[in-house]
Amino acid sequence: MRTGTPWIRILDFLVVNLSTIYMINYYMELQMDQVKMRYESAQDTYDFVIVGAGSAGCVLANKLSEKHTVLLLEAGGDHHQPLINAPVLFFNNQNRFPHDWQYKTVPQVNSSFAFKNNVTLWPAGKGLGGSGLINGMIYIRGSVQGFDDVAERTSNPIWTMRNAQKHYKQLEDYHGHFDQKNHGVGGGMTIEKGDIRPVIDHVMKAGEEMGYKVRDPNLDGPITEGFAPMDFHMKNGYRWDSYKAYIEPILDRETLTVRKFAFVNKVLFTGENNKAVGIEYERHGQTKIAKATKEVILSAGAIQSPRILMHSGVGPKSHLEEFGIKPILDLPVGENLQDKYGAFVGPFFVDEGKSFLMERELTMARMVEFGIFGTSPYASTRLEGTYTFRSSKAKTEGYKYPDIFTYIMVHSTDSEYERDMEIAANTKKEILRGYYKMWAGNDSFFQLVTLPKPYSKGFLKLRDADPKSPPVLDPKYLSHQRDVDLLVEGIKFAVKLVEETKSFKEIHGKMLPVSFPGCEKLPFKSDAYWECVARHTTATAYKYCATVPMGKDTNDPTAVVDSFLRVFGTKGLRVVDGSVFQEKEVSVNQCTCQMLGSVASEFILDYWDNQASGLDNSLDDEK
Repeated sequence: MRTGTPWIRILDFLVVNLSTIYMINYYMELQMDQVKMRYESAQDTYDFVIVGAGSAGCVLANKLSEKHTVLLLEAGGDHHQPLINAPVLFFNNQNRFPHDWQYKTVPQVNSSFAFKNNVTLWPAGKGLGGSGLINGMIYIRGSVQGFDDVAERTSNPIWTMRNAQKHYKQLEDYHGHFDQKNHGVGGGMTIEKGDIRPVIDHVMKAGEEMGYKVRDPNLDGPITEGFAPMDFHMKNGYRWDSYKAYIEPILDRETLTVRKFAFVNKVLFTGENNKAVGIEYERHGQTKIAKATKEVILSAGAIQSPRILMHSGVGPKSHLEEFGIKPILDLPVGENLQDKYGAFVGPFFVDEGKSFLMERELTMARMVEFGIFGTSPYASTRLEGTYTFRSSKAKTEGYKYPDIFTYIMVHSTDSEYERDMEIAANTKKEILRGYYKMWAGNDSFFQLVTLPKPYSKGFLKLRDADPKSPPVLDPKYLSHQRDVDLLVEGIKFAVKLVEETKSFKEIHGKMLPVSFPGCEKLPFKSDAYWECVARHTTATAYKYCATVPMGKDTNDPTAVVDSFLRVFGTKGLRVVDGSVFQEKEVSVNQCTCQMLGSVASEFILDYWDNQASGLDNSLDDEK
């Protein structure tokens, strides 16, 4: 227990009891929703049934319900509570029931040795807003030039960078660090600066010393390496997600129905052409059917959408038969799992007051400031800066995109770091107590070196025939040697940034010469040592994707949906979420999924407008 001020002890009590607080709120909401269900309309037929009220699903539901009836189903509840909405608690809110699916990988063979049983946790939001409920709120479009690669690979100009950028800007209401002329203003997706620690200024200056520019990471045109302070999905300092932006303002729209606590088991098909006519779902102990006269759209995310498809009979034939599921279509669902992942390096120590120390920053006065103005350290996610660059191999090979992406985490190892990291990251106690905790109470920060274009790929499979069983997830981190080499180069750059620049010498930046547990026998700071650190601290950057990949046609052995996001071999079934993209091409994050929902709604509306008018419709031709 902290021994600080009474206010700090109150905060500590709240954090320690987060799960209990959320559990009480959850069961109160559950009971209220059960009562509400008794008085709901008995209607079970809609033009569109959308599964998942996350980043893409909420945008879709908003736009489609302007002209059609829409049922939006969400497995979780409404978890928009003060402790969820405060940016500073984002890390504390992960891996907690009821707003996180609490996924876990299988034990990793080549990585993640610092975590219990070599298992990494995969946070994923369960509730209205999806992963926007619990993520780091970072606003970065990523390598948008990769959309041109998608357009070329699928022969569909809908996916060009130019069109993607148009939709990003239409969605934005930008009030971030950079020039508004390169962004949109007035959209539902509010972007703000958040609260930034002084150490970030030193990171930016150190980057300039090393020959890189401080630049907007979301500019049009060929992407270049550079450093940037973070922009965030915030409004007035609070978390801002798709549900708040696109569904709350239209809840009284007669054409839109939203149902919480609706767990979808499977898609229902009919006829030889496998027409999707509805879905089967469970709600408050009752099995229900929702019918769709036009389309069923899965927007349940990169883990639940493939799970639903496979339980519906769409997936690898032999895998489905293993669990007694009758195969309808033999497609490579789940066989191309990708994730943006990386390795932690640190802590790096700096002068007092330069980073984020919870006992110092989170005073009652700053809490009042946050409540009134939406400012103060309570408006910090502690993920406050980033930089990206091309590796030596990328430059040699003429590769045009940065392949190393690093996050600056201004999270000092405070007195409760052990508890937080064990719950949110599954870190081994002996490492927390023997390495991290020895630095508690000192201003410091970490760097998470990640791979935006990873070479390692894994798989997602069903655990059994029960739809409620969590899928088997194996990302096979560091199974490709190139990923190992890239992380080592990225870590060496991160250390050089702190130890060899004037900017950090001004604040006595340093990494203490103590070996990471498990790597003590290797020469400190050698390539072999950094590889050991990378293999120990490998963890997700929360960009799961490619489990239902998009392709031009069925000649693509990895593809499950076409370039209009229709599942091959079906009618009236689309998948619109991050599962359709590949991380090697685009960054699958909150704003990209929102953009995806906007693009998809446009061509879906065009299709049904043409159908209604009797016009020739090119979308009728299966790709």
